Amino acid sequence: MEQHGVRRTKKQRGFSLVELLTVVSILGVLSSIAIGNYQLYQKRARASVVGYDLKVFKDSILAHYSSEGSMPESSVVGHVPPGMTETMPFKFAAKSTFGQDYQWLKVSSSEGQITLTQGFIDNDALRIVDAIIDDGSLLTGNFVNLSGIVLTVDALR
Repeated sequence: MEQHGVRRTKKQRGFSLVELLTVVSILGVLSSIAIGNYQLYQKRARASVVGYDLKVFKDSILAHYSSEGSMPESSVVGHVPPGMTETMPFKFAAKSTFGQDYQWLKVSSSEGQITLTQGFIDNDALRIVDAIIDDGSLLTGNFVNLSGIVLTVDALR
């Protein structure tokens, strides 16, 4: 029996060590590519959820401003702002998909900030969030990452 130019006897069946090592190394390369892509897709999905959550929170706060004439009072970390338990989505009191708590800080009667407290989100994920709710730059606009992750909500802007 001849295979690939190599003569084998009946007792020499199976694959050579080189053939097995080649297959294992190819599988290793393919799996590393797949794992890298999977992690990237996970990061993008989490960032999209945070971006859309922040957008909904901002819209709820602006609706409160429209009906009440001022921004809601500041809240404790991980709690819905006072007077907004009926209109603010329950997710505000839960952790973000990156593990941070949300907090509302009233700055003035027409301005406030939604912050993501503690924890780490890499800049690639933050840029995705920023592209959803702002201008795509972490240094300018209403969503910035300077001394913390902050979305400014200005009812007059």
